[in-house]
Amino acid sequence: MKSKLLLIIMVAVLFMNACGSDSIKDDFLNYINEGLPKFIQLEQTVTDECDSISGSNYSDDLAMYLTLQDELISLSSQLIDTAESITPKTKEVTEIHEKYITAINLRDTAFVVIVAAIDNQDYEQIAIANEKLSEARKAMREYIFALNDMADKYGVEINFDSHTNDSDINLDESDNTVNSAETKEPPQKAPIPNSLLFTFDGDSYTESKLGDFSEFLNRIFVSYDEPSYESNSMKIYGVGHEGYGYAMEVLYHLNPADDNPLETEILSFEIVSLVVSAHPNSDGDTISGKEMVEWVYERFEQ
Repeated sequence: MKSKLLLIIMVAVLFMNACGSDSIKDDFLNYINEGLPKFIQLEQTVTDECDSISGSNYSDDLAMYLTLQDELISLSSQLIDTAESITPKTKEVTEIHEKYITAINLRDTAFVVIVAAIDNQDYEQIAIANEKLSEARKAMREYIFALNDMADKYGVEINFDSHTNDSDINLDESDNTVNSAETKEPPQKAPIPNSLLFTFDGDSYTESKLGDFSEFLNRIFVSYDEPSYESNSMKIYGVGHEGYGYAMEVLYHLNPADDNPLETEILSFEIVSLVVSAHPNSDGDTISGKEMVEWVYERFEQ
């Protein structure tokens, strides 16, 4: 009798697990088809407005202040309200959506702090805002990664078609069953390196996404000091195009028999860390490893 009861319980557990898996997939499909279209266009609008006043598009504090005060903060609030009105049914999909809500709330906080910083001409508040923006970008990357991982798990392809007025998001899937024979192979993701290596190709030092080392430095810096050499590394200090201060630690790799960087050809440059400060000659945060690589790729890819 006990073994029969145990068998019934095991069958019930397996049945519930199967139903749970289908429930998660159905909820994910509903989130993609019904949830995302409610906010994806507004997200794009906020992103475009933010891009229009930052980075290479920055013109002056007044233009940034007016855009934030008159447009961006209001749009950001609308986006948060819309996103928070979406309530997935399962824990797994809810956790993914919460990553997005975290990202846009961090970004919204940064917008408000920037306005206050410009009002008060307070560089410390600018540093706080930059930190919040960095956290927002990291949270957004985590959201995208989680979204793609679940799509890969259930063999669906998310297609964000920004050219349609109704923000349709199409799922390339023939039915609602999860079948290992029909599930698509997950796409191979290029690993993120822990440093940025510019190798000598006979003509110049290049990196796959950032191109030529000298041109890359010009994209970062308005001006920089003569590098200070140490035993196997150098540091480059300078002023960034966005007004930030940068301190870059770069290892250089020489021919095995040579040890003087001033008299021999360097085989490669390897950027291992970057200090970013709100303005030149001030303290800042050190970024290193994969986070630093992603941060640089995001802003300075050729």
